[in-house]
Amino acid sequence: MILRYIKLAIDTPWKAFDEIKMQTIKPLAYIYARILSGIKLGDSFKFYGLPKIYRHRGSKITIGERFENRNQWHSNPIGINHPTIICTWTKEKK
Repeated sequence: MILRYIKLAIDTPWKAFDEIKMQTIKPLAYIYARILSGIKLGDSFKFYGLPKIYRHRGSKITIGERFENRNQWHSNPIGINHPTIICTWTKEKK
């Protein structure tokens, strides 16, 4: 895995910076999304920055396998510069 990051840093330094930041905030993103917001997360999720999460009490949000959230302008190839919002408005929503 370390060799993968070294190759990434040599070939595409901007991606290496994003991957390092993503790995750094991954525990915080898990606590925020899963524990504090009650979202069920699949395996291999990646959060490049923290989204805004609004979950109605009683509703369910499930995020599947290999989910990537690119919430920062420098991690998004098209340069989106606004936060991702994940929300449910009523308790019946899933």
